[in-house]
Amino acid sequence: SSRVSEMGTMIATLAHELTQPISAVTNYIETCTDLLQSDRPTTPETLLRGLNGAEAQAVRASEIIGRLLAYITKNEPPWQACDLNALVWDAGRLALPGPQRGGMELKWDLADHLPAVLGDPVQIQQVVVNLVRNAYEAMSEDEALTVRRLTISTQVDDDGAAVVSIADTGRGIDENVRESMWEPFAGGRPQGMGLGLSICQSIVTAHGGHVWAESGPEGGTAFRVRLPPLEKLNDAAD
Repeated sequence: SSRVSEMGTMIATLAHELTQPISAVTNYIETCTDLLQSDRPTTPETLLRGLNGAEAQAVRASEIIGRLLAYITKNEPPWQACDLNALVWDAGRLALPGPQRGGMELKWDLADHLPAVLGDPVQIQQVVVNLVRNAYEAMSEDEALTVRRLTISTQVDDDGAAVVSIADTGRGIDENVRESMWEPFAGGRPQGMGLGLSICQSIVTAHGGHVWAESGPEGGTAFRVRLPPLEKLNDAAD
């Protein structure tokens, strides 16, 4: 029963994580197809951008599958020093391809001289992608919102740790689900599987970090991900 339960969770996790990149691939290809079939002038550069976007999402789906298989076989790839700003930038672009952004404003505020962190770059990007998609979808589903702004930022805290913030201008987290939202299958969104935040917490904890939610500076919710700097990990190892 335990093995069946674990296998079910893994399958649900894989389905959850692959939904976004596969949907993005479909959207990119549909956009390219529409451009080719329309009477509007289309340049090769425009089509190439769409195909490159589809390729990047397909590669990401393959990497997610590879990481899960490596976890099952206990053959996970070694961690490496990661440029967190670069990972966050790429994750934001992966999570929010242009055709899906609609009327939402995306704001970037990446800190200079952010310390390197130790970890699996694919998994760290998974965390950012999940949090960005959650924020975007929460605002998209609320027709009463007059301001839809998503701010992705990084900073160094007082202890020298790197902090990633994903803040939205939505209605915030329902107090009825605030305590349970990190548990598997306990999400507050009716369209969701309830796995995104649980996956994020598991990955961040495995990286020696911490993830939490608080009220955003413009209302809504701000999710923070704190990761220890590589320098301090090296000092502790010495």
